[in-house]
Amino acid sequence: MRKNILRISLISLVVLFGCEKSLSEEEVVSGVSENESAVENYRALIDLSISVTNQESGDVIQESMSKSDIVINEQTLDTYGTINESAAGESLTQEYYSVDDKAYLNLNDQGWMDMSNQQEALFQSTGTTYPNLVPIVEVISNIGELTENEDEYVYTFQGINADLYSSFEAPYSLNFGSLSPEEVEQKVMVSIDKETLLIQEVTNELSGVQDGHDLVMTIHHTYKNMNEMNDISIPQEIIDSASSAQ
Repeated sequence: MRKNILRISLISLVVLFGCEKSLSEEEVVSGVSENESAVENYRALIDLSISVTNQESGDVIQESMSKSDIVINEQTLDTYGTINESAAGESLTQEYYSVDDKAYLNLNDQGWMDMSNQQEALFQSTGTTYPNLVPIVEVISNIGELTENEDEYVYTFQGINADLYSSFEAPYSLNFGSLSPEEVEQKVMVSIDKETLLIQEVTNELSGVQDGHDLVMTIHHTYKNMNEMNDISIPQEIIDSASSAQ
């Protein structure tokens, strides 16, 4: 009898896991939208690059990049981050804290400055917070292809679409000169965690041609440690260093 009970239990488990149902596209999108409010904190890695190449000569006449590593509390907008940028042979590094009503900035490792009087303009106006990326999922769900693997749902789209372009425009400050959205090719991928239905990665390669030049912009945005980050605090030595420098 015990063997029969064990065998029945094992069969039940096989049936249970074998019949696990994938979500429909509508359920994925609605889940991402509904779970937006569950996002409290995270680490975001954002890589942006832009290049302008002369079609005739193949020479790259303009190139710039930006790499950001930011921890943010969505509820308080407290942030800590590092940003590395380069353009036209010049480079700039930034490290900053913005907590409560205080903000401190260190440019090119030259020392900490108290920037509390410019806190809102410098550190609380970012468009790349999590809620601003949810519309990308809503748009791509109408035009893209949805696939899935063991851990994630993945939306992909390649082509021209003005609505999708617009959903990227504000978060990433898209600028393609005089090109309209209908002239910009996009190659987009959005990864959504299967268990939490939270966005975990967004990429886009945008390209267009203007006045004999190839314009290319790449975006790679990854979320890590979703709702697992500790509260952000400004180290006392940074406060003291900025105070002594005034």
